[in-house]
Amino acid sequence: MAQERRPGSLVAGRYRLISGSASSSHMEFVVVWKALDEVLHRRVDLHEVLPPYGLTGETRVRWLQGVVRRARILAAVSSHPNIVPVADLFAVDEALWLVTEHVADRTAFEYVREHGHVPALRARRVARALIEALAAMHAAGMVHGNLAPASVLLDDSGRAWLTAIRYSEAEPAQEGVIGVPQYMSPEQLEGRAPSVESDLFSLGATLYHLVQGVGLFHRDTVMATVVAVLGVDEDPPPPLRDPVLAPLIIGLLRRDPARRLTLRAARRVLDELDHGDPVAGYPAAVQAPPPTAARSAARAPTSQEPAPAPYPAPTPAPSPDRPVPAGAFGFDLVRVLLPAVLVVWLLVAGIKAEGAPVFLAAAAPWALFGLGLVLLGLQVRTALRRGGRARGARAAAPAARLLRSAAPPAPWSAQERRARRERAERTVDEALLELDRLTAAVSRGPGGDGGTDV
Repeated sequence: MAQERRPGSLVAGRYRLISGSASSSHMEFVVVWKALDEVLHRRVDLHEVLPPYGLTGETRVRWLQGVVRRARILAAVSSHPNIVPVADLFAVDEALWLVTEHVADRTAFEYVREHGHVPALRARRVARALIEALAAMHAAGMVHGNLAPASVLLDDSGRAWLTAIRYSEAEPAQEGVIGVPQYMSPEQLEGRAPSVESDLFSLGATLYHLVQGVGLFHRDTVMATVVAVLGVDEDPPPPLRDPVLAPLIIGLLRRDPARRLTLRAARRVLDELDHGDPVAGYPAAVQAPPPTAARSAARAPTSQEPAPAPYPAPTPAPSPDRPVPAGAFGFDLVRVLLPAVLVVWLLVAGIKAEGAPVFLAAAAPWALFGLGLVLLGLQVRTALRRGGRARGARAAAPAARLLRSAAPPAPWSAQERRARRERAERTVDEALLELDRLTAAVSRGPGGDGGTDV
């Protein structure tokens, strides 16, 4: 029979118990003790894990093996800076004792109870720490299964650690509600085993509690809490103190596990927040329509004709596989040849008139220039007709652009005119949004989080 432990008791000949707090479920009973390691003279935390009541024989052996296996995995990932390090594992009487380093005196739940909520900037740091800690655990094949504000430790410097894992590995027939209902996922409340996706839902519920100061699904009774969690998609959550984190939290709190943010997507959202862009890159499931969409919808045409594309399709450039018709440049060549013919005609008329030598000396350079333009026009036309030769097309491109610039522009169609107007309006809207972001960045408080929290 397990010996009753009290503050002041000595465990394993080296750990002096100071105080403890208990938590239980139908699968396990855990007491977390603050203790003093009398060998190394340092503070530690002892997790006394007792087997469920009534386990005997082979079932008890499997339970012990599951606890040891999870403790070993936790020790393997405890080198992560956001997971409480594991120092030792031993058995005394009928209990298993997991020893972890003492990193902080206060949980996130206790912090919220004392201060009302976690400041916005610190909440984002906590979100980053928990995401990275869960990623390390999931990569090692371990699910936390018990994530809640009481599972997060905070110190005065702003660091956060993940602790208070679910120790037992129950068989499928023995699975049930294990944890705090208001931080559990809907599928867990329906009787399914904890999973990676359920950890993400618990992360969203935990972050909401830290930012808002109260749990999103907190109700007066357990049954009302369960009903609120199961109907999570019916009503949107109220506005947050830190609205920038809203897309992250809402994306994690999707009832359908397939629609929830993954850890990779959640990390990308935080990266965008760190770079000062809280809009771009959010998954469609959590992205709210930008103000430009509402304004564009108000200006949308009411006719039955199909709406034009936001941007007009560009005219394809000449390529070797797509020759340009020579007739398209006939008008341009005529405009080049007419001045040359006029110069030659004036030259011939000057020869027949008096003072021919003086006139020839002045007109000859212009005549040569006109003939050069004629030759240049013929070369350009020949090169453009040879659409299959890329070298000729590249050589003629500058001259072709020069010739096109001389032609009058084609009139815009109604559809193209509307598309250009919408593009200009979109540019103005984006400029206004950028101005709003710059104004918000300049007006941030001393804490750097856009508020007055310190």
